[in-house]
Amino acid sequence: MKKERDLIHGPLIPNMFLYAIPVLISGIIQLLYNAADIVVVGRFDGKEALGAVGCCGTIAGLVTNLVIGLSVGGGVLTAFHFGAKNKHLLSKTVHTAILIGILGGILVGGVGYFISEPMHHLLKTPDGILPLAVIYLKICFIGMPGLVVYNFSAAILRSLGDTKRPLWILIFTGLVNVGLNLLLVIVFSLGVVGVAIATITAQALSAIMVTLCLMKRTDAARFSYKLLRIDKALFIQMLKIGIPAGIQSSVFSISNLVIQSAMNTFGEDAVAGNAAAANIDGFIFMATNAFYHAALTFVGQLRGAGKIKRIPYAYATAACYALAIWGVLYGVIFFFGENLVSIYAPGEAQVIAYGMNRLHIIAFSYAVMGLLDVSQGVLRGLGISFVPMCISILGICGVRIAWISLVFPRVKTLECIYYSYPFSWITTCTVMTCLAIWHIRKLIVSQRSA
Repeated sequence: MKKERDLIHGPLIPNMFLYAIPVLISGIIQLLYNAADIVVVGRFDGKEALGAVGCCGTIAGLVTNLVIGLSVGGGVLTAFHFGAKNKHLLSKTVHTAILIGILGGILVGGVGYFISEPMHHLLKTPDGILPLAVIYLKICFIGMPGLVVYNFSAAILRSLGDTKRPLWILIFTGLVNVGLNLLLVIVFSLGVVGVAIATITAQALSAIMVTLCLMKRTDAARFSYKLLRIDKALFIQMLKIGIPAGIQSSVFSISNLVIQSAMNTFGEDAVAGNAAAANIDGFIFMATNAFYHAALTFVGQLRGAGKIKRIPYAYATAACYALAIWGVLYGVIFFFGENLVSIYAPGEAQVIAYGMNRLHIIAFSYAVMGLLDVSQGVLRGLGISFVPMCISILGICGVRIAWISLVFPRVKTLECIYYSYPFSWITTCTVMTCLAIWHIRKLIVSQRSA
């Protein structure tokens, strides 16, 4: 219990920083799961294996984003009932969310296993890497229950103000993942099969450990398998928040699948270079996204406690932090980009060139993406999820799909594909920020009137 941070009282600037840093590191470690897979197979099994694992990242991201989006519903309700000190509903929320995670993981894993190969054919994955890509993705789907349970349970802990224990769990399981990668690829020569087994083993271990953390609690959020049941009213509330978030993330990933399909037409070197660069700029996304979670949790608890006047300050603090962390990481990429890409594909000059092509355009644009994420976090912390979903689908997914359908056929270059990202982010961020400010002002006026 001492690991939890009081998010309702005290100074916002240090409290948000201390809350978000473990979330930031946790997100980076999760990303390192895939990075470790890519680096190990790229260095010890060739660029074909690198491309196979890399092109699965977009598909895996589709499912992972769906899972994380759905877990938002449980996290928001947990933060609200914890802030309101409603022990009865807090306990019901925890057990409803975890049971949804267990059942959802089994369902998603089963469906994903059988659509792995058709999905790669749909994306026009190059024939040279197709068999490796299919087997890697199938194994990843087998381990889906572990990924889902971890994310649902970790969302609950973070909503309670505990970001340290999920971090320590990911550090440990991340080391397990890297160790197994090296063992299974170098010693047993299992290639992409080895890195996939290492990943799902680490995910299962992280799910077990985070669940044990909830079982050891002494308050109303304590988990007991005997209390596992779905409360209908809470389930509906979670769906109202989680489904729009999940759909938004999934449709967002679908637009990336369209982009990946266009990318695959440039050949195996382009696919490998894009995979390496996407993994690198993904670290910027994970870093800024930590303040999405911070904004969501702070605003959720402040709303539950009736501390409405502090919400604008929480919003501004999260936005400033997101921009600051982007600036630091973009500086690293600007000066050391080629060295970072070469870690994934040493000696492959063409692959490195393709990777740098992506980084020059997209990494710079993550400043806008950071502000967009914080605004979405604020809205979801206020319990508003449907409208942000619609804005993101139209502003990000709609723009990207239209870009690939209308602009790319006329300018068939990789640069043209990459410019679809900043264009869609700027459009969506403008609308989302205005909406968040409007809702906060409306809430403040409503409280004054009351």
